[in-house]
This record gives sequence, C-alpha cells and structure tokens, in this order.
Amino acid sequence: MRRFFQVAAAAVVCMTAFGAGPALAQDKVVLRINFTPWGMHAQYFGGRAQGFYKEEGIDLEIRPPSAGQQNEVFIATGREQFGLTNADAFVKARGSGLPIVAIMADQPDNPFAVITLKKSGIDGPAKMKGMKLAWFQANVQGMLDPLLQKGGLTRKDIEFVMVARGAEVQMLAAGQVDGLFG
Repeated sequence: MRRFFQVAAAAVVCMTAFGAGPALAQDKVVLRINFTPWGMHAQYFGGRAQGFYKEEGIDLEIRPPSAGQQNEVFIATGREQFGLTNADAFVKARGSGLPIVAIMADQPDNPFAVITLKKSGIDGPAKMKGMKLAWFQANVQGMLDPLLQKGGLTRKDIEFVMVARGAEVQMLAAGQVDGLFG
C-alpha cells in the first residue's frame, strides 16, 4: 500500500488538563492508541522495546484502540494518562468541555492520505476519477477537496463507499474499493 497525498488536520497526543505531571521513579503510564498499530505508532512501541521510557522512569503500558470509545473521554476522566487522537476529534472533545490538552502533534502538516494498492495504478490525484474510496461516515467530505482539486476533480468524480472502522483495509485488499482515506 502507499500514501500518495496528505490532506488535512493533525494527529495529537492529549492528556488531562488536571494531571500527568513529570514521571517519577518508574511511574506507571497508560497510553491508549487510536488505531490498529501501524507505522504512526512505531515511536511508542519501538521506544518501549528499546527501553527509552524506562530510562526516563516511565513504565509505559500501550493499550489498543477501544471499540466505540473516544480516547479523549478516557483521558478526561483520569482513567488513562495519554491517548492518541486526531485534530478534529480533539477539537470536538474540547468544544464539549472535556478537560484535555494537546501536548504534541506527531504529524503536524497533516496525517490524512488516500491509500491505494500499487497494482491499482492510482498514484496521484488525477488518476482518482471513477475510483471507489472507502469512507467513514464521520469523515467530512470537504477534507478531500484540496486533493481532488489538485487532480482537476470534484467529489462527483469518485464514489464514496461507507465502511465501518476496521473494514477499510480488508475491503481494499479484497478489491471491493480502489482506495481508502486514512
């Protein structure tokens, strides 16, 4: 698979505004990741495996994504100290009054991309015409507009295929969609 163009927003690590001070001797710290582990999570798993967190007095537990739950809620309630999220979910959580703060943007330019299989031949915006794109209902279609415009296309030039989280990669691999927004 490949990412060929990044589109909008930023992934952020968030924490409660009321806690998570500096780590003390072997503090137990929980980090909830936001998706099935992949490349964007390498620094957390790799750092733990190489002992970087332990060297700083942190006993890091990395928890998998929780179906149906928002990481921001886990953090705001004090259940967990840190969580990965994306900018739109973070803004929505802050807007609803959750006491969380962003402490890092690990993909500050933007983490969104259209991902295709090499064999599809879709390697740029202009080649997206007629493609079936796996899409989550919660996504805002306007996030794709800058990419489509770069290829001289509009939303009418592609088919949005609504999928449940977790199904998009399998659908791409099975040839049910030509690409996914992720």
